[in-house]
Amino acid sequence: MTKVFSDPKRVCILSGRFPRSEFLHSWNHYAYARRHGYTYIGCDWPTSATNRYMTKFMYLKHYINLFDYVFWIDDDAFFIDLEKGLEHFIPSGDKIVSFCKSPANKKIFTFLSSGQFLIRGGKRSEEFIEAILNTPLETVEEWWREDLGMFTRGDQDAIVYLLHKDSKYRDCAELFDYMDFNSRLADLQRDPSGVFLLHFTGPRETKVAHAKQAADLLERGPALIPQADEDALLGGRSLKSILNAMGVIVAPVSQKKQKKRGISGRIRKMIRGKT
Repeated sequence: MTKVFSDPKRVCILSGRFPRSEFLHSWNHYAYARRHGYTYIGCDWPTSATNRYMTKFMYLKHYINLFDYVFWIDDDAFFIDLEKGLEHFIPSGDKIVSFCKSPANKKIFTFLSSGQFLIRGGKRSEEFIEAILNTPLETVEEWWREDLGMFTRGDQDAIVYLLHKDSKYRDCAELFDYMDFNSRLADLQRDPSGVFLLHFTGPRETKVAHAKQAADLLERGPALIPQADEDALLGGRSLKSILNAMGVIVAPVSQKKQKKRGISGRIRKMIRGKT
């Protein structure tokens, strides 16, 4: 039986970062939400989280009871195939959340990735979020097993701990293959048509370089959305004028797009990291 959302407006695409990200993730996430009739919310305010990886769950607490489903997506992740809907990842049965497994092509792996996940709205999920926030990472580190992969000192570790140690959450999660919504640049380079969601990881410099390579490969702008979607968002204003108004370039633009749109030399220098 095909899974469907009863009301797309009650599906929230939630993202953000504090401090605010330099990537144009909000353009990408909103364009995707707009295609499917989902609600988009971006967050960039400070929270009381002492561990930066927990910030997403502080944001999520505000919205988990307002929607049927919330899809969290990190600020360094981008929808590539805007046609595909999130209904494919609705957790089955009584499960409340869908995560992706770690990429199979990485030497260093994690049990799962919390960079993107689809979680049901409601009390059970609210309690799960609170459990994640209240799990001492010192306890998790003492318990950690080598077969679970890298200990990241963040939310992923608390999640893995709860899935294994707390009977209340042992069967609450469904794990999808990493290619479903956690692909990496190498996957895009191998098969651009096979990537739904692209996640940039690693140090900032690596993320920026990979974002530029992806834009070049796809022949898209810094938001990594198709030209028609970009034009619709900008409402007739040129990308150049928007970037100039922003003062800084928040994501690299492909060389082909630069020439086509005539972006100024100053912007090109910013893209190349020479400012």
